[in-house]
Amino acid sequence: MFGKIASMVHQAAEALAPSMSSKDEFVQCWKAVTTQLIEIRDDRQPVQSTKIPKYLERMLVLLSKEDKQYQENTGPCLEYLLQHKILETLHTLGRGDTPPGMKQQVLGFFSEMIDSVRHPLLPQVHVHKPVQRLIKCCGAKVSPTESEEVDFLLALCQKFRKEPSLVNFFIETYGTVSPAPDQASKPSLKFDLLIALLQLSKSEDYSVALKAYEGLIVCTSLPQESAANAIAANSTYCQQVVRRLVDRYKALPIAQDGTSTDLYSVTAKWGLADAVNQKANPGQSADVTALRLFFAWLDYIDKVVATAHPIIVDKLVKGLSEMFMSHCLLPLLLHPREDYKLASTNYLTRILQVISAPALVHEFAVFLLGADLKPEERHSSSISHKLRHALIQHCDHVSEQLSMATLHLFSALLALPTEHVIENLVLRNLETRSYHSSPNHSDLSYLLPQKLLSDFAIREASSRAGDITSNGLCNGGIEKQADVLHSLDSSVTDGTELSQSISPIGSPLTSPAWLSSPSHSHQSNMISPPQSQSGSQQWSVSSAALQQYFQTSFSATWPSLDVSHVAIGSRDPMLRELAKMRIVCDPSLLETTVNGFLDIIPFDLQVSSVEIGSTCYEAYLHDALRKVDQCNLHCRGWTWTVPSSIQERQSSFYEGTFLEIVFNMVLRMLDQPYSMNLQLTGLLSQLASFAHPLMHEYLLDAKVPLAPGARSLYSVLVKVRDDLVVRVQRMPHFVSSLMEARRRLTGQGTADLISMPNNTIFEGVVVLEEFCKEISAITFAKSVVALQDSS
Repeated sequence: MFGKIASMVHQAAEALAPSMSSKDEFVQCWKAVTTQLIEIRDDRQPVQSTKIPKYLERMLVLLSKEDKQYQENTGPCLEYLLQHKILETLHTLGRGDTPPGMKQQVLGFFSEMIDSVRHPLLPQVHVHKPVQRLIKCCGAKVSPTESEEVDFLLALCQKFRKEPSLVNFFIETYGTVSPAPDQASKPSLKFDLLIALLQLSKSEDYSVALKAYEGLIVCTSLPQESAANAIAANSTYCQQVVRRLVDRYKALPIAQDGTSTDLYSVTAKWGLADAVNQKANPGQSADVTALRLFFAWLDYIDKVVATAHPIIVDKLVKGLSEMFMSHCLLPLLLHPREDYKLASTNYLTRILQVISAPALVHEFAVFLLGADLKPEERHSSSISHKLRHALIQHCDHVSEQLSMATLHLFSALLALPTEHVIENLVLRNLETRSYHSSPNHSDLSYLLPQKLLSDFAIREASSRAGDITSNGLCNGGIEKQADVLHSLDSSVTDGTELSQSISPIGSPLTSPAWLSSPSHSHQSNMISPPQSQSGSQQWSVSSAALQQYFQTSFSATWPSLDVSHVAIGSRDPMLRELAKMRIVCDPSLLETTVNGFLDIIPFDLQVSSVEIGSTCYEAYLHDALRKVDQCNLHCRGWTWTVPSSIQERQSSFYEGTFLEIVFNMVLRMLDQPYSMNLQLTGLLSQLASFAHPLMHEYLLDAKVPLAPGARSLYSVLVKVRDDLVVRVQRMPHFVSSLMEARRRLTGQGTADLISMPNNTIFEGVVVLEEFCKEISAITFAKSVVALQDSS
């Protein structure tokens, strides 16, 4: 009763008394804290049972309000805190954790003050000294205050992110170290914040560990060289990061059963989202868990390499090269057991798909392919890079699984954002241009800016473009073209005469609905195809049709593209640049280039695909536009150059080990499994999408005159066609069987394709035809995308 009366009297006195200033209230709160500490008799009494947390919270509120009022100036409350060394006293209480729970309150006070007060506190001697001492109290051993410790360290990290120069107050110098006899001694630097975060990163509490790794990313990204040297040279951070990756890689399953499916379906990102996902799937298998842990940690390393200081990046990448690539990946990739090779190849492919940091990408590219960019020699006795040679040989391995996995690996390599891969695999062997029958300086001029299309070609293209009628390609008809491109096959001078048993037949640059095949010739809006001298019906893509296609078909997709330049603007500087890149823009030239690949498949076999309703050419065009556009973005910034003069010719042209294996596999397309051919043609279309002038000429120019013994993609496909022609003559009912095979592959047939005789040949023909459409579409799309990029 008397207590209630006293409380009421006290409240009434407070209401009638004049309000205190912020400083007086701050001083009163601090004195109340000290009084409470003195009055505590039992050392085991928890601090939560006292009013100390309430007074500390009120002091923080007063500091925050004052900071907003005084902004950059020091307010009276903050002045009192600094003069009376309150932070040092709090650190002493927190270090001893007396009373119990005081450390938690002190950490929270420091965290909130650092986060909420905008005044530059850390440079103050009475602030950064107790803060530095409190840092050393964090992460020392497992304690119930791990969550508060990591929050306090993260508050400091966020402060350093905003003001990186503040980190210099928290780096200590002790002793010197001499890295080498010829180098000057360097001071040993100690970064206690990083050490504490490393300790907390080992916490069993996953949220604490994640916050610690977040703080480590901030520390490694600071621009101060002192911090970078302290982390790279005087801490075990880089070694711990790499060692954890090695441990998680060794925990991955080696057996291939089910690994590939899980490998490409599991997506693991470092962070809290991955932790939630893991908790949501407690019943997942041990193999899937191991995959998630490995790739989540790889994603963390990728983020560190992408943002860290160059000194730390060099140390970390070097550690990855030595401890992970050389000691973990390399032995398995070269292991005599096939299952080890297969599993490691699949893992490596997935690794290449995950990483994106430039330094990490380049290190993997050099590890797999070597740094040598000198042209390769045929039948060389010395192998400059053992792993590169082994991987290329694995593309054509006796094991179909290993071959497909390695082709997939090279596809992932080509998708990396580094020019080293394409230079190492292809360009190093094309730079002399010795595949050309006459690679002299004058012949090379069409690759240079001085090359202009002739006025005659301009006038001719413009004249033919003006003859377009409403029955053009895009309206459902195909312009008649009396001449056929018989000269394409004769241009392939690789030492082998092309078969003359069947004439090269063109294919329509259109979908099957637009095709005027013999069965649809009665339709009024279709124009019957012309007859060749041999009586075979032929299709080809005319320059006028291409002009019309430029003007209409892509107007919606490429609204900013001024297609009038295609035929009538050849004097524009934009087209000079396209000529320099060896990208054909004039329709009169483009029709020859496009039809070069469409003419490979005999017309009778094309008709079978049209009747079945195979993938239309228009679909390939839109897909090729997307692919070429993405490839150009992928290569943006690469320093590709075309030599101004050709070097002395070598004894003979050698396409290099990689293209040699790939071309040899193309020659066996009619005898290889369907899935293998799909992987192979996908890799070649990926190569063809690159806009380097020499690659474009070598892979996509059907009329390039080849030197004796040289091969190109077009000449290899023509040889496959010749082989097909010979086989067709020996197999009765080939077309009907091919139609049935195509129905089966497209899901329209009912027959069992595996039970069909010679089913591999039929599958190979289907892939060959679709691949020719795709390559032709890529050639055409390069002109469109190049015009778009130049407009």
